[in-house]
Amino acid sequence: MADTSKLIVANWKMNGDLLLLQEWLNELNVSHYQVVLCPPFPFLAPAKEHLHQIKIGAQDCHFEDKGAFTGFISSSMLKNVGCDYVIVGHSERRAFETDEDVGKKADAAMKVGLVPILCVGEPLNVRKEGNHINFVLNQLKNSLKNLPANKEIIIAYEPLWAIGSGLTAEKKDIEEMHKAIKEVTHLPVLYGGSVKPDNAPIILNTPFVEGLLVGGASLNINDFNAILSV
Repeated sequence: MADTSKLIVANWKMNGDLLLLQEWLNELNVSHYQVVLCPPFPFLAPAKEHLHQIKIGAQDCHFEDKGAFTGFISSSMLKNVGCDYVIVGHSERRAFETDEDVGKKADAAMKVGLVPILCVGEPLNVRKEGNHINFVLNQLKNSLKNLPANKEIIIAYEPLWAIGSGLTAEKKDIEEMHKAIKEVTHLPVLYGGSVKPDNAPIILNTPFVEGLLVGGASLNINDFNAILSV
């Protein structure tokens, strides 16, 4: 039985293929946590068809349900192929998305029954200035302000300077930020940012951390299983 008190989300980003999906099918160990796989769009349907023991999520959605938006995917389409979750506001997309855009995407997702995983995080210059908590809480305020009070949303804190850099925030910094987010939103908070097998035990045992958003380490099934074994 999975431990649903902590959620481990695998974000493949623009990586992976059907062979990796087969490795997940054959070798994934999900005995300890609730696991969500967020592969690229082409692999959502086969993931849902074969990986019955876990949940499936998408990496993004549009805030409109349909229309002349070539190359985009709506929440209803994601729901139609069996998604349960969708990531919105990932740091790699925030360069061209506003907080309001992220909030609209979360709203669209919830309207069709998807759970949004809403990402927030500060760049390195903001962290060095000591304004990181205000920066992240403002992101949340702007993204959540038009959403219903009884919203079902998961927050993922991913410091921008730790995404794909090999750097990870220190335990005290993670605890500080997660506590601040939790006090304001009362929502589950995941940590993301160069999560690996060697730092996952420390992060998962940090107060106020309720799961992980795993990037590169999810592309190696042995590394991901090692994280799940914590």
